[in-house]
Amino acid sequence: MQKVFAAKLTQSLRVAIQKFSAEDIKKITIFCAVYLVYIEISLLFFYSYFFYNSFIFFLAILSGLLGRFILHPLVHFFYKPERPDEFSWIEKPKTPSFPSGHATFLFAIAFLYLYFSFFLGLILSAFALIVGAARVYAGVHRWEDIFGSALVAILAASIIYHF
Repeated sequence: MQKVFAAKLTQSLRVAIQKFSAEDIKKITIFCAVYLVYIEISLLFFYSYFFYNSFIFFLAILSGLLGRFILHPLVHFFYKPERPDEFSWIEKPKTPSFPSGHATFLFAIAFLYLYFSFFLGLILSAFALIVGAARVYAGVHRWEDIFGSALVAILAASIIYHF
């Protein structure tokens, strides 16, 4: 059931963006899969520093780092699925595909912000989902990797918030 849903979701994504030229799609996908992370963090830092609360930004980054560099490798220690065999528009890392490090980092930040600002947390979650979808479309992850990243991120955000 889950594989059917993931396959339909991937196919729907591909059909929806067929309106663009192949080269445009490739450029947008690579941008979202690789560089959108840096833009999001920079904008979030600027917003938090000048308009919100820089301490919450610090906690959010801490949550992302916990998810990406501690919990993420811990999952890899026990579960090591290979990356998709499909084409890839970006270089595939040598690490296992589950969970996605990019998505784990961004979802952990977004989920921590949900505790403090629901609206900002939703916007950040949308960014994380866009990055995850781009990484699936680029061929380096499966949808299961992205959803697993969200679960790891919930744990990371909860640990930072409650401790």
